[in-house]
Amino acid sequence: MEAFSIGRVFSRAFGLIRDSFGSVGVFVFLVLLAETAVGLVAQPLMVESVQTAVSESTGQGNQAALAIFGTIWYWLVLLVSLVGMCLAWSGGMSGLLQQADTGQTSVAECFQRGLARFLPVLALITLWWLGVALGWVIFIVPATILVSMWAVALPAMIGEGLGVFAAFGRSRELTRGNRLSIFGVLVLLIVIYYALAIVIAGSVIGAGALSGVMSGDTIEAISPWLTVAALPVSWVSGMLLKAIVASLYLESVLVKEGVRTDRLTGVFD
Repeated sequence: MEAFSIGRVFSRAFGLIRDSFGSVGVFVFLVLLAETAVGLVAQPLMVESVQTAVSESTGQGNQAALAIFGTIWYWLVLLVSLVGMCLAWSGGMSGLLQQADTGQTSVAECFQRGLARFLPVLALITLWWLGVALGWVIFIVPATILVSMWAVALPAMIGEGLGVFAAFGRSRELTRGNRLSIFGVLVLLIVIYYALAIVIAGSVIGAGALSGVMSGDTIEAISPWLTVAALPVSWVSGMLLKAIVASLYLESVLVKEGVRTDRLTGVFD
């Protein structure tokens, strides 16, 4: 049996991003673009609704601060963000695993499989976050253990056609004995993410700030650039995280069971 290799996890992940750039990459970008478009339309309306609610309110303090929750636009943005996140994960992970299994995938297949697995993915992500949040409330150590133990629950569910609870069990089985290495991968991922985010956002915002300085209207010029910067940062972080999680799953299967593709092939045939 192979030993768990952090280097192989990252190498495989970057290979998946490269090979699926025109399929999974485009799919994730389209989902993010739709989210951004809804946000650009809804956010000004949300701000206007909040300002109206605050001006008409006779209360002060907490009542004014909670006015945002009384606008339909806030809940619309929240709903679109939730739907977009789950669709990006279900379709993106399906595409990455299919790429790893068959060597090819497409934008259409990402949407098709993403929509087909949307509800189970929503349930798994919800339970995952609730479990980890409870771990943080109890103490930091239980949360880090759960993050490592459940790290490959989502790709296990999608790649092997499992139910939600079976996927958690499968992840617990696959990560046993290698959770410290998995946690190390996740820590390195955080470092890489923030480094890339700073470089990308800094470049975009910096260009906006320079334009604003030249026009003498810096604050107003930077604000639209923040929205522009969010899209590439979200795309890079989303692709990187999904590819790392997919690679962690494939590495865990390799280490525990050797090279086997029968489970994946059964799903993607």
